[in-house]
Amino acid sequence: YTRIDSPIGELILAATSEGLREIEFGSHVSESDFVARQRTHGVEPVRLERIENAPSEVQAVLRRAASELNEYFGGQRARFDVPLDWGSMAPFQRAVLEATATVPFGHVETYAGIARKIGKPGATRAVGNALGRNPIPVIVPCHRVIRSDATIGGYTGGLGIKHRLLAIEGVTLT
Repeated sequence: YTRIDSPIGELILAATSEGLREIEFGSHVSESDFVARQRTHGVEPVRLERIENAPSEVQAVLRRAASELNEYFGGQRARFDVPLDWGSMAPFQRAVLEATATVPFGHVETYAGIARKIGKPGATRAVGNALGRNPIPVIVPCHRVIRSDATIGGYTGGLGIKHRLLAIEGVTLT
Protein backbone atom coordinates (compact mmCIF):
# COMPACT_ATOMS: atom_id res chain seq x y z
CA TYR A 1 0.00 0.00 0.00
CA THR A 2 0.98 3.58 -0.47
CA ARG A 3 -0.32 7.05 0.28
CA ILE A 4 -1.10 9.80 -2.20
CA ASP A 5 -2.24 13.38 -1.79
CA SER A 6 -5.52 14.47 -3.35
CA PRO A 7 -7.85 17.47 -3.24
CA ILE A 8 -10.02 15.54 -0.74
CA GLY A 9 -7.08 14.71 1.52
CA GLU A 10 -4.58 11.93 1.73
CA LEU A 11 -5.66 8.60 0.24
CA ILE A 12 -4.25 5.18 1.09
CA LEU A 13 -4.17 2.88 -1.94
CA ALA A 14 -3.82 -0.87 -1.42
CA ALA A 15 -3.29 -3.27 -4.30
CA THR A 16 -2.49 -6.85 -5.11
CA SER A 17 -1.22 -8.28 -8.35
CA GLU A 18 -4.93 -8.75 -9.27
CA GLY A 19 -5.78 -5.05 -9.00
CA LEU A 20 -6.64 -2.18 -6.70
CA ARG A 21 -8.14 -3.58 -3.53
CA GLU A 22 -8.79 -0.57 -1.35
CA ILE A 23 -8.86 3.20 -1.14
CA GLU A 24 -9.01 4.62 2.35
CA PHE A 25 -9.42 8.23 3.36
CA GLY A 26 -6.19 8.87 5.26
CA SER A 27 -7.81 11.39 7.56
CA HIS A 28 -10.34 8.79 8.74
CA VAL A 29 -8.11 5.89 9.77
CA SER A 30 -4.81 5.41 11.52
CA GLU A 31 -2.16 3.42 9.73
CA SER A 32 -2.23 0.74 12.44
CA ASP A 33 -6.02 0.34 12.04
CA PHE A 34 -5.63 0.13 8.26
CA VAL A 35 -2.95 -2.56 8.61
CA ALA A 36 -5.04 -4.51 11.14
CA ARG A 37 -8.08 -4.44 8.84
CA GLN A 38 -6.02 -5.70 5.90
CA ARG A 39 -4.80 -8.59 8.03
CA THR A 40 -8.40 -9.57 8.83
CA HIS A 41 -8.84 -9.99 5.05
CA GLY A 42 -5.89 -12.39 4.94
CA VAL A 43 -3.51 -9.83 3.46
CA GLU A 44 -0.14 -8.94 4.93
CA PRO A 45 0.20 -5.27 4.00
CA VAL A 46 3.55 -3.77 3.10
CA ARG A 47 3.89 0.00 3.17
CA LEU A 48 5.72 1.44 0.22
CA GLU A 49 7.41 4.78 0.66
CA ARG A 50 7.74 4.76 -3.12
CA ILE A 51 5.60 2.88 -5.63
CA GLU A 52 8.82 1.78 -7.35
CA ASN A 53 9.54 -0.45 -4.34
CA ALA A 54 6.54 -2.70 -5.11
CA PRO A 55 6.66 -5.94 -7.12
CA SER A 56 6.16 -5.02 -10.77
CA GLU A 57 2.50 -6.19 -11.01
CA VAL A 58 1.50 -4.32 -7.86
CA GLN A 59 3.61 -1.33 -8.90
CA ALA A 60 1.72 -1.15 -12.20
CA VAL A 61 -1.66 -1.22 -10.43
CA LEU A 62 -0.67 1.44 -7.90
CA ARG A 63 0.83 3.72 -10.57
CA ARG A 64 -2.26 3.38 -12.75
CA ALA A 65 -4.64 4.01 -9.84
CA ALA A 66 -2.67 7.07 -8.70
CA SER A 67 -2.52 8.41 -12.26
CA GLU A 68 -6.23 7.85 -12.94
CA LEU A 69 -7.21 9.44 -9.62
CA ASN A 70 -5.04 12.49 -10.38
CA GLU A 71 -6.67 12.78 -13.81
CA TYR A 72 -10.14 12.47 -12.24
CA PHE A 73 -9.42 15.17 -9.66
CA GLY A 74 -7.99 17.34 -12.44
CA GLY A 75 -11.18 17.04 -14.50
CA GLN A 76 -9.47 14.93 -17.18
CA ARG A 77 -11.03 11.51 -16.50
CA ALA A 78 -14.66 10.46 -16.31
CA ARG A 79 -14.19 6.67 -16.15
CA PHE A 80 -11.67 4.47 -14.36
CA ASP A 81 -9.94 1.59 -16.06
CA VAL A 82 -7.61 0.36 -13.33
CA PRO A 83 -8.19 -3.35 -12.61
CA LEU A 84 -9.94 -4.06 -9.32
CA ASP A 85 -9.34 -6.88 -6.86
CA TRP A 86 -12.76 -7.54 -5.34
CA GLY A 87 -11.16 -9.79 -2.72
CA SER A 88 -13.39 -12.19 -0.90
CA MET A 89 -16.41 -9.94 -0.47
CA ALA A 90 -19.88 -11.41 -0.21
CA PRO A 91 -21.81 -11.83 -3.49
CA PHE A 92 -24.45 -9.26 -2.47
CA GLN A 93 -21.87 -6.57 -1.75
CA ARG A 94 -20.03 -7.28 -4.97
CA ALA A 95 -23.29 -7.06 -6.95
CA VAL A 96 -24.05 -3.69 -5.30
CA LEU A 97 -20.56 -2.36 -6.05
CA GLU A 98 -20.57 -3.61 -9.63
CA ALA A 99 -23.96 -1.96 -10.22
CA THR A 100 -22.69 1.24 -8.61
CA ALA A 101 -19.65 1.19 -10.89
CA THR A 102 -22.02 1.55 -13.87
CA VAL A 103 -23.43 4.91 -12.68
CA PRO A 104 -21.97 7.37 -15.20
CA PHE A 105 -19.80 10.37 -14.36
CA GLY A 106 -21.94 13.42 -13.67
CA HIS A 107 -25.07 11.38 -12.91
CA VAL A 108 -26.64 10.08 -9.73
CA GLU A 109 -28.65 6.99 -8.90
CA THR A 110 -30.74 6.23 -5.83
CA TYR A 111 -30.18 3.46 -3.32
CA ALA A 112 -33.53 2.04 -4.47
CA GLY A 113 -32.36 2.23 -8.09
CA ILE A 114 -29.25 0.19 -7.28
CA ALA A 115 -31.45 -2.32 -5.43
CA ARG A 116 -33.61 -2.68 -8.55
CA LYS A 117 -30.53 -3.02 -10.79
CA ILE A 118 -29.36 -6.04 -8.81
CA GLY A 119 -32.81 -7.62 -8.78
CA LYS A 120 -33.48 -6.97 -5.08
CA PRO A 121 -35.99 -4.08 -5.08
CA GLY A 122 -36.73 -4.46 -1.37
CA ALA A 123 -33.08 -4.25 -0.35
CA THR A 124 -32.64 -0.46 -0.31
CA ARG A 125 -31.28 -0.35 3.25
CA ALA A 126 -28.95 -3.31 2.58
CA VAL A 127 -27.65 -1.49 -0.51
CA GLY A 128 -26.86 1.52 1.67
CA ASN A 129 -25.06 -0.70 4.15
CA ALA A 130 -23.05 -2.38 1.38
CA LEU A 131 -22.08 1.02 -0.03
CA GLY A 132 -21.06 2.13 3.46
CA ARG A 133 -18.48 -0.68 3.36
CA ASN A 134 -17.27 0.10 -0.18
CA PRO A 135 -13.53 -0.64 -0.05
CA ILE A 136 -12.80 1.28 -3.27
CA PRO A 137 -14.58 4.66 -2.98
CA VAL A 138 -14.19 7.27 -5.72
CA ILE A 139 -13.34 4.58 -8.30
CA VAL A 140 -16.45 2.60 -7.37
CA PRO A 141 -18.51 5.79 -7.22
CA CYS A 142 -20.76 5.34 -4.20
CA HIS A 143 -20.71 9.14 -3.96
CA ARG A 144 -23.09 9.09 -6.96
CA VAL A 145 -25.77 7.25 -4.97
CA ILE A 146 -28.35 9.39 -3.20
CA ARG A 147 -31.69 9.05 -1.44
CA SER A 148 -34.93 8.68 -3.37
CA ASP A 149 -35.99 12.18 -2.24
CA ALA A 150 -32.90 13.58 -4.07
CA THR A 151 -31.08 14.42 -0.83
CA ILE A 152 -27.46 13.46 -0.44
CA GLY A 153 -27.72 10.47 1.89
CA GLY A 154 -24.63 9.29 3.75
CA TYR A 155 -21.01 8.77 2.87
CA THR A 156 -18.27 6.95 4.74
CA GLY A 157 -15.76 9.65 3.82
CA GLY A 158 -18.08 12.34 5.16
CA LEU A 159 -20.68 14.48 3.44
CA GLY A 160 -18.12 17.21 2.68
CA ILE A 161 -16.11 14.79 0.55
CA LYS A 162 -19.28 13.47 -1.12
CA HIS A 163 -20.27 17.03 -2.06
CA ARG A 164 -16.75 17.73 -3.38
CA LEU A 165 -16.70 14.60 -5.52
CA LEU A 166 -20.13 15.40 -6.95
CA ALA A 167 -19.01 18.99 -7.61
CA ILE A 168 -15.99 17.68 -9.59
CA GLU A 169 -18.57 15.94 -11.77
CA GLY A 170 -20.81 19.00 -12.09
CA VAL A 171 -23.57 17.63 -9.83
CA THR A 172 -25.16 19.98 -7.30
CA LEU A 173 -27.83 18.77 -4.94
CA THR A 174 -30.22 21.14 -3.21
